[in-house]
Amino acid sequence: MKLKKIIECLEEWAPPIYQESYDNSGLMVGDYSSEILGCLISLDCTEKVVDEAISKKCNLIISHHPIIFGGISSINSSHWVGRVIQKAISNNINIYSIHTNLDNIKEGVNKKISDLLNLKNTKFILPKYGFNKKLEVYIPEKDKNHFLDKLFDVGAGQIGNYKECSFQEKGLGTYIPLEGSKPSIGNKNSKEEIKKIKLEIYFDKSIESSVINTIEKFHPYDEPNYYIQNNNIESREVGSGMIGSREMNFNSLLKELQKKFNCGLIKHTKVINNKIKKIGVCGGSGSFLIKESIKKGADVLITSDLKYHDFFEANNKYNPVFKVHPDEDLNYCKNYFYGYDVIKQDININKYDLVLSHWSTFIFDASLCKIPLILINPDDKFDFKKWRLSHYPIIVKDISSLKIKIRDIENNKIDIQKVLNEFIKVSLGDNPSTSIDRLFMIITKNSN
Repeated sequence: MKLKKIIECLEEWAPPIYQESYDNSGLMVGDYSSEILGCLISLDCTEKVVDEAISKKCNLIISHHPIIFGGISSINSSHWVGRVIQKAISNNINIYSIHTNLDNIKEGVNKKISDLLNLKNTKFILPKYGFNKKLEVYIPEKDKNHFLDKLFDVGAGQIGNYKECSFQEKGLGTYIPLEGSKPSIGNKNSKEEIKKIKLEIYFDKSIESSVINTIEKFHPYDEPNYYIQNNNIESREVGSGMIGSREMNFNSLLKELQKKFNCGLIKHTKVINNKIKKIGVCGGSGSFLIKESIKKGADVLITSDLKYHDFFEANNKYNPVFKVHPDEDLNYCKNYFYGYDVIKQDININKYDLVLSHWSTFIFDASLCKIPLILINPDDKFDFKKWRLSHYPIIVKDISSLKIKIRDIENNKIDIQKVLNEFIKVSLGDNPSTSIDRLFMIITKNSN
């Protein structure tokens, strides 16, 4: 199959016009005329992914995240993007990305997450506006049915779960064909009166070019009279995040998230109400949906990428905002977990030997953690016992006492001094007393 045909199928499913303004979905590297022999699907397109495509004789990689977000001034081996592009070109591998347009469609990423959680009556948390248009066109009564069928064939007249929707109004049209015209009815320089139908049909912005081409091809007039109006109304087909109904308790939701998303770590804000009726979800970064999900009545918002201060938007006025960190093999929702400024690495929490955490605003569900957890300056009001921790955390009120407290960890095989030295050096800087308040989380590998 030709690459062009595959892309047409993908873009019919998730039109590029639905992507966010900052995004760069589409064909990153390649030739539309390429004959595709095999396809590899990935979250990111890294060098390892390209190597895998080569080994499996795949000449198409479809990635969720684009390798190019903004303009690039050079392609060379000094940067991983340049190396990926060079390797792909030299091995005749095409790279296509389908990112926020896939996130934003009704049957996209967030619908998949909603289905995994068995949410009912799902709707967008934040519907998009400006994607709905209305066509007004005048046509002779006798040509109406055939013309309408052609418009319906390209997708016009679709409103939610209804298709072939239109409004029709009868009237009388007048005109005088001038020199150079090609009237289908009447004669040049002679006034004509004809029974016409005014048609009003709604359609999605993504098919506008198809609608215009259909008018020009199938309207009986050589100069059809039509008008396309932008409607700034809520879209039923495009939006950010999803919210749905499901009654359950907080602890049950934690366990389900751990199981279905293969989580190494779940992080959440303070629990306001243990009873849950509505759940909001957002693949990727969902901080911009916190306020809107509150308005929509969500009891929790589940997402995978939040910055430090995003949590404050929900604190004490909203049930938990979850930050879910799946294992690396869960490609559709793999995300990054950020520690201090100099620490940026992919996380599978249970691959590590010790967690050093500044616990203040955030709450970690340590019951999901299978390794020792050390909490520095924790919130005095938090009751750790209610979480039935599989590895009860070491609680440290003062950084200076950390070395002594670690001895309480059973069967500890970690070189503690080495860990602490690295902890101070890399994470806290020269002035621990001030910089520790900025600490998000540190993951320390086995020092032995």
